[in-house]
Amino acid sequence: MDSAEARSLGVAIPEQLQAVTELQRRRAQEEARQRQQTLISAEIEKLDYWIDDLKNWLELRIKELEVAIKETKEASTLVRSDSWLT
Repeated sequence: MDSAEARSLGVAIPEQLQAVTELQRRRAQEEARQRQQTLISAEIEKLDYWIDDLKNWLELRIKELEVAIKETKEASTLVRSDSWLT
């Protein structure tokens, strides 16, 4: 091997190592991005279920309060009408 070949080989190896390192870095970044996206999607799904549960509970609570208000109004009307009779 002459000195020109040795110099050429010396330059080629670091370039190849740099290319392989860059490829591995890109793959690692993509894998991390995919894992992060999976985790974010799972958390969003959990939040969606939580929001639906909260919404359903609030709607039920509103209906319960509406019934209580209606019953209170009816009782109030009965008390007023009874007081007029006496």
